[in-house]
Amino acid sequence: MGSSQYSVAIVEKELAKVGERVNRLISLSRARVWVTMLVLTLVGAFLRFYDLPVRSVWDGEIFTLLFAQYDWEIFLPSVAAFSAHPPLWFAFTKFFVAGGWNEFLLRIPAVMVGILAIPALYILGKRLFNARVGLLSAALLAFSPLAVLYAQNARNYTLFVLLIVLMLYSVARAMATSRAPNETLQKRFDLKRARWWLLFAFVGALGLYTHYLFLLPLAGIVLAVGLKVIYDAVRQNRRGWLGAALTRARPFLVALIVLGALYLPWTPAVGSAFLDRQLTREDANQDEEWDLSWQDVPRTLKDFSGDATWGLGLFAALAVIGVGWTARREKRAALFWLGVSLMLPIALMVILAPRRLPVKYLIFVLPAYLMFVAGGIVAVTDVLRQRVLHSAPRAAFAGFAVFALLLIATLPNMPYWNGTRTVFTGKGWKEMDVSRHWREAAQEVTTRAAPGDLILFPLAARALTSRSIVPYFDAAFLQKIYSAPPTGRAWWIGLQEDLEPTNAPRVRETREVDDIVIQELGNANAFAQIPLSNASFENGLSGWQRTGNEATWIQDSQQAVDGSASLRVTLQRAKNTAVRSAEFPVTQGKLFRVTAYVKNPTSGFYSITPQLSVNFYESNNASPKRTRLPIIVPTDKADWALMVVDGIVPAGVSIARIEFGIRDYAFQFEPTSWLDDVRVWMEK
Repeated sequence: MGSSQYSVAIVEKELAKVGERVNRLISLSRARVWVTMLVLTLVGAFLRFYDLPVRSVWDGEIFTLLFAQYDWEIFLPSVAAFSAHPPLWFAFTKFFVAGGWNEFLLRIPAVMVGILAIPALYILGKRLFNARVGLLSAALLAFSPLAVLYAQNARNYTLFVLLIVLMLYSVARAMATSRAPNETLQKRFDLKRARWWLLFAFVGALGLYTHYLFLLPLAGIVLAVGLKVIYDAVRQNRRGWLGAALTRARPFLVALIVLGALYLPWTPAVGSAFLDRQLTREDANQDEEWDLSWQDVPRTLKDFSGDATWGLGLFAALAVIGVGWTARREKRAALFWLGVSLMLPIALMVILAPRRLPVKYLIFVLPAYLMFVAGGIVAVTDVLRQRVLHSAPRAAFAGFAVFALLLIATLPNMPYWNGTRTVFTGKGWKEMDVSRHWREAAQEVTTRAAPGDLILFPLAARALTSRSIVPYFDAAFLQKIYSAPPTGRAWWIGLQEDLEPTNAPRVRETREVDDIVIQELGNANAFAQIPLSNASFENGLSGWQRTGNEATWIQDSQQAVDGSASLRVTLQRAKNTAVRSAEFPVTQGKLFRVTAYVKNPTSGFYSITPQLSVNFYESNNASPKRTRLPIIVPTDKADWALMVVDGIVPAGVSIARIEFGIRDYAFQFEPTSWLDDVRVWMEK
C-alpha cells in the first residue's frame, strides 16, 4: 500500500512538472502572439503615418474641417441643420484642430482609429475563429490599401470599421455567456453578460453618432441576435418557446433601450440632416447615375482586395475556401454572426440605393471579408500539412508564401505610391477629386499678392476650386489684400481644363503647380466706385427689392459700420429668400470687386448666409448669370466681417444687381444678421 501511494505521488509530481512545462509553452505562445501583434500594429501605424501630411486637403476633408472649426455654441445646430453625417466625427476632430489646423492634425484622428482597428480585428478573429485567423486578419488589415487610404483621409469611415468590429465582439461575448447548465449559474452569467450588452449598447450609439448608415449593420446584428434567441428557445422548449425566448432576450432588450436612450437626443436631426437632404442630394446627382449589376460584385471585391487586379482571384478564392473551412470546422457561429448581420444591411442598401453604392458605404463588410481570407490561408496550410508536406514547419512556410503573394498583389497599390493621386469613392479606383497641390498654389499667391489685388476663380468650376484653396488663406492674408481698394492686378487660380481665353490679353505671367494654373493678370484700367443707391441702408430698404416674405428686413440704428444704420435680417421660414439692389451698368470683360460688411454670418454646406453675389443680366434675358463663388470671409464671428466677391464681367451682359441671399439651412439657427456698407468697384 505504501509502495502504491509512493508510486502515485511520483506520478503526480511528474504530471505537475509536465503541467508547468505546458504552462510555460502556452505562456510563451501567448507572448509570441502579442509580440507579433505589436509588430503588426507598428507596421500598420507606419503605413498609415507615411506621407500623411503631404497631400493637400480634398473635397470631403474640407467638409470635416468646416464643421470642426465651428465654435461649440453653434456646432451642434450647424451639423444638425445641414451635415450629411452625425456630429461625433466632427467633434472628435475638433479637439485636434482647436488650436489651428494643418493636414497632419486634421487626419490624425482617422490614423489613430485605423491603427486601433488592427488589434481589435485580431481579438474578434480569435473569438470567432482562432488565434491564427485573428493574426492573419489583423495582418491583412494592416497592409490593406483600402484601410490605409481611409486612415489617411479626415473622414469617419475608419471609425465605422472599428465600431463594427467592437460591436460584433461584444455580441459574440454576450451570447457566449448565455449557456448555463442551471438557474444558479444563469444568474451569475447574467452578471457577466451585462457588461457585454452594455458595451454593445454604447458602441451601437457611437456608431449611430458616427454615420447614419450604421443603422443597417446594427439592424442586421439585432436580427441575428433575435434569430439566435428564438432558435435556442425552440430547441430547448418547443411549447413554451416564446416565454423562454423573452426571458433569454431580456438583457438584450435592456441594451436596446439603453442604446435608444443614448441616441434619442439626436433623432430629430435624422429626418432633416439625412433623409431630406442627403437622399435628396443623391437623387439630384444625375451625373453620377449608374445602375447596380453583377459587375459591381467583382468591382467591390477588387476594392476590398486592395485594387489587386491579378490578386483579386486569389483573395476571392481564399475567401471562398475560408467560408467552407469555417463550416467544416464547426465554426458555424462565425458564419451565422458574420452572415446574418452583414448580408441583411447589404441587401437593404441595394434596395434603398439601387443607383449609387460606393464601397465606402460597404466598408463595414471589410473585416468579415478579411477574416474569411485569413481562414482560407489557414485551411490551405492545414491541408498541405496533413496531405502533402507532412510537416508543420513546411506547411507554415507555405502559408507564409500565400500571405506574401497577397502582399505582393496589394502593396504596390498603396494610395501614396501607386501613382494615381485619386481619392477613393468605391467605384473601382475612380476619382472623386484628384489630390491636387492646393496648399502649394495658395502659398504661391500668398507670398506674391499685395493689398488691393483681386483673386479670381474659373467660372466653370469656381465652387470646387475656391473651397479647395481658400482654407489655406489665413485671416491675416485676407485682411491684407482686402484692406485697400482694387489696384488692377489679379490672380487667376484654376485647372488647365478651366483656362479662360478671355484672360489671354491680361496675362503677365503664368505659373503651374502640377495641373493647377496661376495666372498673374494686369494691364487693367483704373477702377471707379459705382454709386449704389442706399448702399449703407440709411433709408431702410429704399433702392432694394425683396423676394418673398420668408425673412424680415428692418433698419437697425443700433448697429452700423458706415453711417448711422444697418439692415437687420431674420429668417422666419425654411425657404430661400433674397434682397437685391437697383440695377447698374457694366461692361463685359471688365474686372470688378464687390464688398459688404456682415455681422453674424452663418456657415452651412460650403457657403454662407447671408450670401453675397452679383447677378449679371443680358439685355434680352431676365435670368441672371450669377457669380456662385463661396465668399472669402471668416464666418460665425461676433463682430462685423468683410465679404468680398472679385471677378470679371461675363460676356454678353450689360447690367448687374447686388444680391444678398438667405439660405434655408440657416433657419434652424433662428438667425439674425446685419448688412451694411455695400461697395462696388468696376474697371473703367
